Amino acid sequence: MDPFATSHFSHDALLRDLKTLDGQDRRTAAVLLSRVAEFEERRLFLREGYPSMYAYCIQDLHWCEGTASRRIYAARAARRFPVLFDAVADGRLHVSGVLMLSKYLASGNADELLAAATHKSKAEIQQLIADRFPQSDLPEVLQAITPPPTHAMTAPHSDQHSPENVDGVLSTACPPAPVPQATRGSWSPCGPA
Repeated sequence: MDPFATSHFSHDALLRDLKTLDGQDRRTAAVLLSRVAEFEERRLFLREGYPSMYAYCIQDLHWCEGTASRRIYAARAARRFPVLFDAVADGRLHVSGVLMLSKYLASGNADELLAAATHKSKAEIQQLIADRFPQSDLPEVLQAITPPPTHAMTAPHSDQHSPENVDGVLSTACPPAPVPQATRGSWSPCGPA
């Protein structure tokens, strides 16, 4: 029988099958995370000829980069807080939720934070984190942008200030300033961008 054929299912049978497969998938995801965590802990990727767990997952298991990263980080978090394995297995928390909560979990808050995040969507978990761990609107570190050396403004050729070369002089003298991700604007020694 073709496992992908579905037209013969009644509505109730399809609903039951979907829920059964979903439960199996969550349990499999949790068990998979436990195996990733143990494989990495034992550094078996080295024995298999790979420099990292990430490389092993991409090159041997053929996971995409995003899947490899998510599963490795989630496995590490669940290894630190094993209750996360159970939460994923029984559907209280999805892998994305594990990743979102991982940097906020501590021995003193793990059970309570997990309970608060139970059956929440990504957006709801983001709001939960924002409420419990508020962040400042200002960047934590301000970094001065230094002007380029003055010798960048001078050149041995006399035609450097000709109208045809003005873009080249400005791009040499005023390289684009890096834009910090957490700021609302940026300042450049060359004026506004």
